[in-house]
Amino acid sequence: MTKARRTLLSACVAIATLLLAPVHARSEETQGAKTIDRLTVSSLARYKAVPPARDAGSSSYALRGALDLVLERDPRIGEAAAEARAAETDVFAQLMRYTPVITASIESRMDVATGRDVLFRNDAIPDSYGKVELRFPVFTGGRRSADLKRSRELSLARQYRYQAVRDDVSLQAVELWTNAWLGIAEQGIVEERIARLRSLRASIDDRRRNGFASGSDLARLDAEIAATRRIFNDVVARRDKARAELARLGGGGAATARGALPQLSRHLPASKAQLLALARRANPSLLAAAADYRASIHQARSSYGQLLPQVDATAEWRHDLERADHLSRRDGWTVGLSLKVPLFDLSSGAASRADRERTDAALYREAQTLNTVQIDIDRLYIDKATLRENDRALEAELAARRKSAAAARSRYAEGFGDLEEVIDAQNELDDTRRLAVLAKGEAFMVDARLLVRGGLFRTTMLGG
Repeated sequence: MTKARRTLLSACVAIATLLLAPVHARSEETQGAKTIDRLTVSSLARYKAVPPARDAGSSSYALRGALDLVLERDPRIGEAAAEARAAETDVFAQLMRYTPVITASIESRMDVATGRDVLFRNDAIPDSYGKVELRFPVFTGGRRSADLKRSRELSLARQYRYQAVRDDVSLQAVELWTNAWLGIAEQGIVEERIARLRSLRASIDDRRRNGFASGSDLARLDAEIAATRRIFNDVVARRDKARAELARLGGGGAATARGALPQLSRHLPASKAQLLALARRANPSLLAAAADYRASIHQARSSYGQLLPQVDATAEWRHDLERADHLSRRDGWTVGLSLKVPLFDLSSGAASRADRERTDAALYREAQTLNTVQIDIDRLYIDKATLRENDRALEAELAARRKSAAAARSRYAEGFGDLEEVIDAQNELDDTRRLAVLAKGEAFMVDARLLVRGGLFRTTMLGG
């Protein structure tokens, strides 16, 4: 009878293995195929496919539309979102520690008798049984609660970092779009300069044929036109670089840069002190650092819980599959409590001490993040004040340059001035116009960076 039951058990195990192995293999193969499919060239090609360009009819929608395209495609945002979802799943996993764990198992062993009883000398005693066990942790030394709180704080930190990544990507896209916009504005100024120099050259050429100008005047204008063409090429190159990077991040429609810059300054608080106070409550990087610090506190408490007793409630149903005839059977339910008290565990003690030190490190990181945010805001406000003063100075300089260029042209037309004076005065006017355009773009980016550092930036601020 014993051999028959043993043979039957072995046959059942073999049949189950043969039946389940192909299913498990197909499941692993399917999962592997799905994983490989996500990494294939065709998948990457679908990701890089350029979406249709959006209609950028209004001035502000051109920038917001470009930013929306970048935010839809940038892989850094997808990575941060996946990390946030994984952290949320970990919270669910920690919650499940409050539920019982049920396991089923089959155990089989052979006990070799070594006693003095001749009846059992050199004989093997079979012992096989199946059981279903339910185990529920009643007291874990606070580890279960601390781990749940830690996972919640880490989930918050991931959400804040997701927002920080969005802000960084948004700031990069806005800066690229602004650089392309500035390139277009500068290109227009340089093109006007080239057209004016060519018109002046044609006029000088007529005067030379009538004996009122020399060949050196034409050579001077040719050199000036060539130098301006070099400036033009540099301006177009900077514009095209910004467009190319923007198109790579957001597709062809994102490279549209036209219209006026939105007024971001109206979204800023009235003073720097107010922005610093808002940044403490809204800056995602600072909030993530604070959440990391709180998570480190809960981790230290969890590590300390390893040094405390642990109580588990257990329930087990067992059924003997093979049992020696002289031994009693153990079929049925068994209910009990399990108490584990750590008496000597140097490893857990060292780990608890290390986690307390990591808590201090997390506090210092939070303080450093706060310092960085405050320093950035201080610098940006200084830049904003400097740009405001420079803007007034540029307006006055621009008015004076226009008068100087007009006077030089008038004197030259009347025959009292020379060509060098006209060229220099007009070049200085064009350079001042370019500086005014660049200052406008720089002021716009300072406002955008201030909004990001304060945690106040929203895509709706760009209009549309």
